[in-house]
Amino acid sequence: MNVRAELEQYKYQDQDQRFKNNIICIMDFEGTAYSSEGGRIIAIGYILYDIVKHEIIERYCQYINPCKQISQDILLLTNQTQDFLDEQPTIKDVRPHIENVLLKYPCYFYNAEADIQYLENENFFREVIWFIKYKIFFIIIKIIINYF
Repeated sequence: MNVRAELEQYKYQDQDQRFKNNIICIMDFEGTAYSSEGGRIIAIGYILYDIVKHEIIERYCQYINPCKQISQDILLLTNQTQDFLDEQPTIKDVRPHIENVLLKYPCYFYNAEADIQYLENENFFREVIWFIKYKIFFIIIKIIINYF
């Protein structure tokens, strides 16, 4: 497999398809722990924003049943109860929608490192995780090059 050729193809696909509507996604997750390492997602929120019209196109907020007990600290921090979270859909139920958004729009994360770790913890498909890491890596390289 020629990885460089695939990256180039994906880069042009990104420019041609993902930006054609001038809409970006700004996404954030809340989790079961202060550190995302080993944590589960308990809330997903995002907005779709039209960067030309400067308006919000869609708002999404969904609490998630993590299928495990949550510490009292996290429940207090998120102002939720265990009973409330237990009644919510599981990550499996919302995964198709979230994966579709991640692929359809350029996504920006409130805390990219932690949010990507949460996606990995929840076994979101590897192509999405890999593409997000690829974009972040090249953004960092661009910043370094422009700095020097």
